[in-house]
Amino acid sequence: MKELQLSRMVNMENPQSVFDEVRVIALMMFPEFDFNSVDRVFTDVVRLFRGEYPGYRKCTTEYHDLKHTTDAFLAMARLMHGAVIGGENLTREQLNLGLICALMHDTGYIQPLEDDVGTGAKYTRIDTRRSIGFMDKYIAESGFSSEDFKDYPDILRCTGLDTRVSEIGFKSRETELLGKILGTADLLGQMADRTYLEKLLFLFYEFREGGIMGYDTELDLLKKTTDFYAMAKKRLAGELGSMNEYMRYHFKLCWNLDRDVYMEAIENHMNYLTFIVEKHEKDYRDYLKRGGIVSKLKVALARVEKEIRSKQPLGESDARVWLEIGVSLLKRQHYGGGIEAFTKALKINPRDAEAYYGRGYAWAGKGDHDRAIADCTKALEINPRLTKAYSLRGLSYANKRLYDEAIADCTKALEINPRYAQAYCFRGDTWEMKGEHRRALVDLKKALRLMPNNKRLQPLVAKLEAEIRSKKAGKK
Repeated sequence: MKELQLSRMVNMENPQSVFDEVRVIALMMFPEFDFNSVDRVFTDVVRLFRGEYPGYRKCTTEYHDLKHTTDAFLAMARLMHGAVIGGENLTREQLNLGLICALMHDTGYIQPLEDDVGTGAKYTRIDTRRSIGFMDKYIAESGFSSEDFKDYPDILRCTGLDTRVSEIGFKSRETELLGKILGTADLLGQMADRTYLEKLLFLFYEFREGGIMGYDTELDLLKKTTDFYAMAKKRLAGELGSMNEYMRYHFKLCWNLDRDVYMEAIENHMNYLTFIVEKHEKDYRDYLKRGGIVSKLKVALARVEKEIRSKQPLGESDARVWLEIGVSLLKRQHYGGGIEAFTKALKINPRDAEAYYGRGYAWAGKGDHDRAIADCTKALEINPRLTKAYSLRGLSYANKRLYDEAIADCTKALEINPRYAQAYCFRGDTWEMKGEHRRALVDLKKALRLMPNNKRLQPLVAKLEAEIRSKKAGKK
């Protein structure tokens, strides 16, 4: 008889099957638990990721997809159940809040309809902030009690890998517990996923679009995943308070398994990954076959190459054609294809500032900010009034933590065009990175006046205003 494995317990490919299992777990904790709120949020989140929720595009990230959310949702339920068995006094209201936070924790990757450039991966660095913003709006529009959900921002922040949980000013021990459990559920859910290793290939491209540095190729990310696991274990035991140990309580009672099957699944992934990178570096994709994910990736990449080749008969000698092809590929976040197209345009016309800018944009999208800076500099040598090149170069400088250079470039762009909202945004973000909150607020307010419907700026301005008021009050 085969040993029962995590992937065989519930059909994780079916969101409704996951919800049904969560329902069973919740009823074991509270036999009269009211599912109305969780059911409503679950339905809306599924609609959101599928592109059926008003005002939003379908999920465009293959790693941070609906399954990633439902994986965390079920892990959250199991951990909370284990915590109750282990002696924690969670209430019905806290169970409700924890489950809803798990469903909402990655809504920040979903793009609004008006955002038709690239994928949600570009928000990787600020996805938690965006998720909090989405949940703010959802609670207000859905008629939920703001009092019942007042602590959710601190809970969601615990999913950020760079968040120092120990420095969050939790308003209660129960909120801290829910935050640590959600941070744990997010890690365990994704890393124990049966197709985790395959999905890492898509994560590489999400990182590249989101400007996450440190991974040169798919294989490089795979090789460094064992280091990430070591970091994750340290975080689980440290900042997240060893909440993963509650999994054992759940599986002992519900499945008569005195084991942590999540950690077992993750260890199995790491062992197989070690085998791949040590023995099959040249053909690693051939050993990642679950879920047809690698085939899906190959199709996506082949589509880019086909698109480029299909344009060649239009006239390879026409630099403008290649420029248009490059711009088209950038809109689809096909940065490699964009670089190839802009390079062909520049071979024909080496004085095309727009082509240098486009290629610089593509390099920035791939996370290569040195090359982005070099191409923007060339574009500005040809056209010193190309404001978007100053702005893009400023963004790349900021990503390299060269904040003074970033601010100088954004300022130059604004001297040329005082109504260039993006330059105010980038300069404001850079001031915030430097800890200059008042200057950041001035710039971001100007950007908001120029783009009053920008959903990123509204909560950011409110947050900075609150922080400045708080510091001022503290001095008194």
